[in-house]
Amino acid sequence: MDAADLKADRPDLTCEEAALVARTHSGALVSVEELPSDRDRNFRLTARDGERSVLKVAALAETREVLALENLVMARAHAAGVPVPLVLPDVDGELLRAVTLSDGRTHWVRRISWLPGRPLAEVRPKSAEVLGELGALLGRLDLELAQIADPAVQRELFWDLRSAARSFDPAQAVMANAERRGLFERWRERLAPTLVLLDELPRQLIQNDANDYNVLVEESLDGQRISGLLDFGDCVWTARAAEPAIAMAYAMLDAPDPVGCGLALAGGYCSAFPLEDRELELLFELAALRLMHSVANSALRMAEEPDDAYLTISEAPAWRLLERMLEVPQAEGAARLRLAAGLELGGPSLPANALAGWLPLGEVHPLDLSLTSPPTRRATPGRSCCAGSSRSTSSL
Repeated sequence: MDAADLKADRPDLTCEEAALVARTHSGALVSVEELPSDRDRNFRLTARDGERSVLKVAALAETREVLALENLVMARAHAAGVPVPLVLPDVDGELLRAVTLSDGRTHWVRRISWLPGRPLAEVRPKSAEVLGELGALLGRLDLELAQIADPAVQRELFWDLRSAARSFDPAQAVMANAERRGLFERWRERLAPTLVLLDELPRQLIQNDANDYNVLVEESLDGQRISGLLDFGDCVWTARAAEPAIAMAYAMLDAPDPVGCGLALAGGYCSAFPLEDRELELLFELAALRLMHSVANSALRMAEEPDDAYLTISEAPAWRLLERMLEVPQAEGAARLRLAAGLELGGPSLPANALAGWLPLGEVHPLDLSLTSPPTRRATPGRSCCAGSSRSTSSL
């Protein structure tokens, strides 16, 4: 679906019409405020009693089956202790309602609970603990989602990492910046083997979009904690390793020590849901693949909608991160992730001397970044894992 189709597919309604639609879902309102979104339209509702919630008006192409799957995923995630919004029944007890808007088109509508906190993207610095917590939450979520076998999960989705390369040729053709186009080409060459191996990795249903604007954080004198995981509109049956890889890609954006941020998150994920060796070997590359997918999408949509700032919200940081990640050889990234998961080096692709020349003598040792682990030199409590480090000669 191109930019023109996406724009035509979005619901067309004002805050005033959203308030009228919301009457079927909640009591008297004191305010209705539109929130940022891509395909659908979201409105924050504030009731007279102070209760806040979100009215979600789905894009025209969204089916009842897929939206019902999202509702199921959120319910299962909540049952597993993951802080996610809950779908709230309307006045008739329905979780989904078809509503015809003033333009004559019918969209699916639902209301979900409001969660406190601010986006992870706005949190500076990000502590190793909060990134480890995010990883562990995603691991617990995927353990639960692995139990779901629903026909709606088997769908074609643009943001499925397995589909990322389809956008590369047309995106590269419209990239006006020669330096960025060259960087894009170098990553395409490097990722070619990963794209082949990606189809061989274990698959299951995943959330698929733990970007730093879909993760909420609350801060206090006691530190940072994850208060919410939002937006299940991209959940899909795909490679399981894509879940932590996508979260890593966004956690590393504009961080002084991106590798430290990525390791903290990956370690947390593996503490809840251990990945296989073959997944760990590709995790760093899959994070880069998500960034490539993101900048490719931005290039395509900017060519048609150059004034839409929402579409390019993370483009510049993504390009900067891709440039810095290219300095780290794949074997180094794989070895560091293996250590972050608490595993020893070994095997044909990760020999015991894999980090020789990258870390000082004596520094090759497993790292336990689970939430219950004692402090380590890489993840000291209260210290930002993005504070930078002089220990690595090729630190991102």
